[in-house]
Amino acid sequence: MIKYGRFSDGGLGFLRRSTIASPPQLASEESLGPGRPELLRKVNAAEILRLVRLHGPCSRADLSRGSRLSVPTVSSSIAYLEKRGLVERIGMGGSKGGRPPEIVRFNHSFGCVVGVDIGSSALRFALADLAGNIIGKLNVPIRGRATPPRVVAMVSTAVARLLKTHGVSRRKLLAIALGAPGATDSREGIVRSAPHLADWENVPLGRLISANLGLPAIIENDMNVGALGESWRGTARAVPEFVFVGIGDGVGAGVVLNGRLYHGADWTAGEIGYLAVPGTRSGPLDELQPGPLEEVVGGRGIEQTWRRANGGRQRLRAEEILDLAEDGNRLAQGIVERTARVLAAGILNLSVVLNPRLVVFGGQIGAHRVLFGATERVIAQSRIATPLLAMSLLGQEAQLMGAVWLATRAAEARVLTAEPE
Repeated sequence: MIKYGRFSDGGLGFLRRSTIASPPQLASEESLGPGRPELLRKVNAAEILRLVRLHGPCSRADLSRGSRLSVPTVSSSIAYLEKRGLVERIGMGGSKGGRPPEIVRFNHSFGCVVGVDIGSSALRFALADLAGNIIGKLNVPIRGRATPPRVVAMVSTAVARLLKTHGVSRRKLLAIALGAPGATDSREGIVRSAPHLADWENVPLGRLISANLGLPAIIENDMNVGALGESWRGTARAVPEFVFVGIGDGVGAGVVLNGRLYHGADWTAGEIGYLAVPGTRSGPLDELQPGPLEEVVGGRGIEQTWRRANGGRQRLRAEEILDLAEDGNRLAQGIVERTARVLAAGILNLSVVLNPRLVVFGGQIGAHRVLFGATERVIAQSRIATPLLAMSLLGQEAQLMGAVWLATRAAEARVLTAEPE
């Protein structure tokens, strides 16, 4: 049995140091200095766990070479991980003469996690094992006002339903991670503002979810978790500098620099919906209201432009307007061209400052072929800081997969820092 520590802050310091767009790269043995054996043991165990998860099944000799730790240190780390249920022995490997090596692997079935994508009209859930393999999914429509207490209650009910449906014991659930549509302080688990939700201003969502479920709850901006999803299993794998641009009702971006999420000094990095570019309004910005670029490029902005253009005679959803443009409707094509020019200006401004190698388009609007193609043509006319553009491989699953990835890291950190009974 494992004895877990308290987590009333909604997160884990062990994880906070490693919330990046690829599996955690922890401090080396030499950087810790002498006199800290307990911390050193946990850091070594975390590094061995990372290697087993990425490259297992493998032997102690394999892990020694990969980590540059001695075989006795590797053996000690494996014993530490075995006590916590994170690795397991699966038998002996082949031998070229001499004693066959013992093989270990990551025990991904030791526990499970939940990832959540909070949208303006629905909550989406994924139950997964510790390797991120999906056990089950659930979509819960939001009817009425999506206030913070209502969302917390919906999360609690949906998690219980997922576990019951798939026959998973509540004791096996180790962590939950949620992507929130707004400026989010992920260190404190606070959603500072979410203009497309009701009454979301400085909401301590991490603390509320943790108190409700009795679990570590990791809270992150939805575009950032989309970037994590694309980095983990999507278009941006092995790309250290990229931007994930998500366009639905709102517009935002997840920025990854040197393989790490970039949050900015006040947690608003990537809020590109507030960019003021040619074709958008000027004036003061308000984080509680949609921004200038979002008013044009976001789904609601496209719909309003369509209604103004046809005198309000026909109300269509943004996706339907883009479909009309693809089918040759001239009014819809004009709206797409205008939207693409504004979006391209925002991406080019971002690219001049950050110079990312890749920009990944996601969301129901952003990943539509007609808008993507029109934006790509505008950007191609520039001769500086023009990144490669690509559509998301994960589509609507990017945010959910990113949330699952965060939850697995929180779960592993929780078990690594626990004391066996």
